[in-house]
Order: sequence, then structure tokens, then C-alpha cells
Amino acid sequence: MITLPNNVEVNYFAGAGAMSGTIGATALSDGSIALDRRAVVVTSSSHGVKANTDLFVSDIDTGTAYLSNRMRRIFAVGADTLTLALAREEAYAAGTPAGTESWCAGYISKYPYFLLGFKIHLSAADSNGETLTLTTDSGQNSSVTYWDTLLYSKVMTGVTDIVWFPEVRIPLMGNDAIKFAWTNTGAKTWGIELFTQARV
Repeated sequence: MITLPNNVEVNYFAGAGAMSGTIGATALSDGSIALDRRAVVVTSSSHGVKANTDLFVSDIDTGTAYLSNRMRRIFAVGADTLTLALAREEAYAAGTPAGTESWCAGYISKYPYFLLGFKIHLSAADSNGETLTLTTDSGQNSSVTYWDTLLYSKVMTGVTDIVWFPEVRIPLMGNDAIKFAWTNTGAKTWGIELFTQARV
């Protein structure tokens, strides 16, 4: 994540698999390195996520540890593991996720914000006819979908680059999430730059 003038924030995502996935019901492990990198290691089968990028990760409640919805920096990856940064107020605690928690290329903030747009690049054009979407997940009530809105949709056949900046900034409330989804069965390497702006 980089913060630019006028409260513009840029988050970077990259992978070679789907743009979303599930965290496995496997015991957490401590990925911290002294005080300069406090982290937790979770499992996610064949995720394809690249290291040193960002992810939106849902609540993780292990019974002994509770890690809330937030943006997470990915310090390191294994074929089936993700090392997630812990926030300043969080501490590592052993436990096992339920296996229903999720991650995605996306964004959330506890404060109101604007979606400005995004850029996407693929390593090669896809030919599988799968649709990329960007949707909101309203923070008003996570148990219903009344306010979950499709913001963008594109069939990715023949596409290598997308630049999308709507003429009007899209307002979102605190705890509203925006989530990319694309199955990417062709395993193209993708990168996303997502631009948001704090509403102040």
C-alpha cells in the first residue's frame, strides 16, 4: 500500500491463480521475526498469491485468537501457505480457523471512502471466457445481500490490460468491502493496482 497526496491510497495485488480463496481449517503458526515483522501463517490450498502484495482477509476466529476484517500485507508465501501481517494491536495466538474464512484481492476500511478506479495487467490474454467482477460487500449487515452491488464486470477472453476510472468517485461507507473475483483457470499471472480515497 502507498499513500499519495489528497488521501489517495494505492493497494497492490498479484497472483497466478484465482483472485479469491478460502483459508484452511489448519492450525495457525507464528510467522513473526522479532519485533520488526509480526505475522501469522495460515493455509490456503494452491492459492497462487504473490509475496509482498496486499489482500483483504475476512474475520478469523480460532477460539483463542480473533483477527478482524482488514487489509493484510503478505510477507511470504508457500505453495499452500500465506504469511499475513498482524496489526499493531494484534498478537499471535495459537488456534485453528473454521475453514470458512476467506481472502481476496479487494479493499476494506473502517472509515468512509471513495473508490477511484483500478488497473489490471495479465501476463497473457485469457481464452476461457471467464468473467472478472468487482462487487461491494456492504458493512451494514453481513448476513444479507440487499446492498451488495456489482460495480464492474468483464469477460476476460482476449484481455491483457484494463484501466477503469469512472467519471464519478464511488462513495462507500465504513466497513464496506470491495472484492475482485476471477477464477482464472488458465493460470495467467495478474497484477492489480486499486485506487481509493479517504472521505474527509
